[in-house]
Amino acid sequence: MSIERVIAEACGSYASRGFFVGASITGRKRQNIMTVHEILHGETVYGLIDMTVFGSAKHSAVFTNYKLSVHNAWGSDIVRSWAIPWDQFAHAKVAHSGKKTDFNVYVDQFAINTAGSALAPAEVATLLRDLQQRLRNMGAPSEPEAIETATEDVEWMVAVNGETFGPYKERAVIRYVAQGRFDRTRDYVWRTGMPDWRRMEDVDVFRRNTPPPPPPGAENELPPLPGGVPRLPKGRKR
Repeated sequence: MSIERVIAEACGSYASRGFFVGASITGRKRQNIMTVHEILHGETVYGLIDMTVFGSAKHSAVFTNYKLSVHNAWGSDIVRSWAIPWDQFAHAKVAHSGKKTDFNVYVDQFAINTAGSALAPAEVATLLRDLQQRLRNMGAPSEPEAIETATEDVEWMVAVNGETFGPYKERAVIRYVAQGRFDRTRDYVWRTGMPDWRRMEDVDVFRRNTPPPPPPGAENELPPLPGGVPRLPKGRKR
């Protein structure tokens, strides 16, 4: 059984007034989550926890074929936006304090603030643990791969045909790949702390979160920006 089928079946089994699937993810909700969670080309939304009072889904948790994506609108002491791929999620720690005044459900150190949701925090924790068990049962590795991640503050330089562009936030790079402005199979990336440029497809966070290259002719021109980054190694131009 594929991960996509596991996620789809799990979401379907929890369909309720607080957990939206399929046709129940209506036009306004779908439009908002596509923007807020930056859903990529080729990414399918299977489930949605809407954590807004008026049903806009701008504050929500989204279950796609790639990952669990969360955007928190509440709480000053938590990460507002984060995502975790399913193979890493399968072995994450899901926790809730059990206190009635605590609306946060944690996946490792990241919180889902359920204030405004029709689902109680305990129900969300139960749903997540059940999904974890389903993923483990399908044969997810007992020790997840080491995954390169970047915070919202990390900026990346991109090398195309020997020219450097950027810096860009990680989500912007992912969005530009989806739009065809960058090619993950041929373009290179670098950020502070890396000893050298690496092909984008060899950087885990981009390999997992970007679609295959679009057809030729979809690229848009980007103005090069100077900046003290390492020289692109010889032989790495297209």
